Amino acid sequence: MAHIFLSYSRKDGTKLAQTLAENLRKAGFSVYDNTQTFHGDVDWREEIFFQIKSSDLIVLLITSEYSRSDSQYEILREAQRLLKVILPFRINDAPLPPALGNMRAIRIQDVERELDYLQTEISRTVQQIANREPGLLNQISGSLQQIKDDVKKRLSGETRIISEGDEPRPQPPQTPGKN
Repeated sequence: MAHIFLSYSRKDGTKLAQTLAENLRKAGFSVYDNTQTFHGDVDWREEIFFQIKSSDLIVLLITSEYSRSDSQYEILREAQRLLKVILPFRINDAPLPPALGNMRAIRIQDVERELDYLQTEISRTVQQIANREPGLLNQISGSLQQIKDDVKKRLSGETRIISEGDEPRPQPPQTPGKN
């Protein structure tokens, strides 16, 4: 079952997020929509970042208040940092957050009429995620880890740095008594 994280502004996106979350759950998806109340012993930021990390898809419901929210900016940045698949929906020509960069958003002009379309796009994206080969991201991740390990070894003195094209040079024989 795919896990979907819904990111929205509570000021003007709660009703849409709740309706969408309910419909997606009925369709068999696991959805985190941040509608529950956190108690004093729960670090809400850690919980949200955990939910982002464990999600297959991050859905942004970009309303007019969305771009003004620092917490939504943090959520978007964390999702980007984790290389999560992000599906932004631009509701009623709301301004796009600068953090989206060149990413395109799907325009939704009439939420009531286009709710089915919104759900279809989410389902289609989840299917694409399920069908994709994880190879490329795993290769990139593996390559980055190898580079990181090599740098650590070099910094710790375990290996000697040899430039590309350089061959290790044999050391001249030591003459006894000469240093």
